Amino acid sequence: RAYFFLGLSMAALTEAIGIDTIFGYAPIIYQKAGFADPSAAIAATAATNLVQALSALFIMVFIDRSRRKILLSWGLFLAGFMLLLLSLAFWLLAGSAALPWVVLVLMILLSAGYTFYFISVAWVVITEIFHPNVRPLGLALATVISYVFIVILSQFYLDLARVLSLGGLFFLFSCICFASIYFVTKILVETKDIKHVRL
Repeated sequence: RAYFFLGLSMAALTEAIGIDTIFGYAPIIYQKAGFADPSAAIAATAATNLVQALSALFIMVFIDRSRRKILLSWGLFLAGFMLLLLSLAFWLLAGSAALPWVVLVLMILLSAGYTFYFISVAWVVITEIFHPNVRPLGLALATVISYVFIVILSQFYLDLARVLSLGGLFFLFSCICFASIYFVTKILVETKDIKHVRL
């Protein structure tokens, strides 16, 4: 039962850190950063998505060569660090000609690190942590929880950005990433080669 709730908590965490929502609003973020031409913002988004896809393919080669918790912890740290740099960029480089390019580089690095180390591994962990007898139910509930968080964050993302500013919102998500490292390292179980007790 504990593993079941850990799996659901992991599904919630994948969206609570806000990065999927950030990528969903990437064209708006790039426009706010200074890519005034919508086509330039779309091109920057396409570059980010391409890096994300390549990272997902690349992790398939390495995912079984390391412990899951190590990869997840690195993913959260890198995502938190990139989000922190993004928040500083929007605060310190506002109005600068360098801002759009700094944001583009940081978003690409965020996409690569998050996809390679975290989100691809997270769903492997979610699958492995559920006992085979309840895995279909667990994965169904995990998917529902994930989409619920996506809907909630997508609904309030622009309002939060207006209240906190983009820099403030990135800083908030950065803090969530760093705080989530505790969950991964101290509470989540290692699922590589996990042995489930027969029910």
